[in-house]
Amino acid sequence: MKSSNKNILLLLMMYTLVLSVKGQDVYSLDECITAALQHNVRIKNADNDIKMAEHDKKEAFAKSSKENRRIMKCVSLLRNTSGKLLCSSRN
Repeated sequence: MKSSNKNILLLLMMYTLVLSVKGQDVYSLDECITAALQHNVRIKNADNDIKMAEHDKKEAFAKSSKENRRIMKCVSLLRNTSGKLLCSSRN
């Protein structure tokens, strides 16, 4: 009886050891490259730089467009009057 208990205990310990070794995953090269690209800090920073540049570009075009509308309004007012400047540099 004692021998069978030792055998059961030994089998249980071996089974536990096998399960812990099997916990490692195997990845393909494509999976490794994808994971590296997703977690690369330099790539994340470059993406953020691109997003910031796109935002700055949109903001610059919006300001430019607003300024162009203000200038066109002044030009149209000048055409409708007798040559008097009716718009200031800040409207």
